[in-house]
Amino acid sequence: MLKSHGYYRHMEKDGSTSGIVSFDGGVLQVFPPQAAGDEWRIEELITDAASDAVLMDLNGDGEEELCAIAPFHGDTVNIYEKKNDRFELAYTHPEKLEFLHAIFGGDICGKPAWIIGNRKGDFTYGKDGYETQELDRGRGAANVLHYIYEGKDIIIGANRETNEIARYELTE
Repeated sequence: MLKSHGYYRHMEKDGSTSGIVSFDGGVLQVFPPQAAGDEWRIEELITDAASDAVLMDLNGDGEEELCAIAPFHGDTVNIYEKKNDRFELAYTHPEKLEFLHAIFGGDICGKPAWIIGNRKGDFTYGKDGYETQELDRGRGAANVLHYIYEGKDIIIGANRETNEIARYELTE
């Protein structure tokens, strides 16, 4: 597994977890054994090089999309939709974004959102399709974390370019 980089813990509909693992050879979904003696199961989601990916229902259609940063620490944002039991590229963000790295997928302010960190922009989904929304500029997030505190959506960014930990309180 060349350039193994991204890991994202994915919650399955039955409450179990799997791992989304990204590397130069694509993105895998790894299912740990559910009981002693069971086997590990690995599914290949895509073969396109990726450094980070999340699996989530981003567009609200009831099916999970695969959102990936390509290639390794790349400049391309890809969204894959499942068709005929395989993921196919459905969208590539038209703007190249330098050194993509930090990634989060989940509900923000009650809406599905995918947050990526890079040196110039951020990303979500809107009623007219996939769209961008910039949270901050010039920070260079290496990692992001989302949590809810006292009913408020909070994003923590480990910002490499400015040598800081930043806290963002989000509203609609």
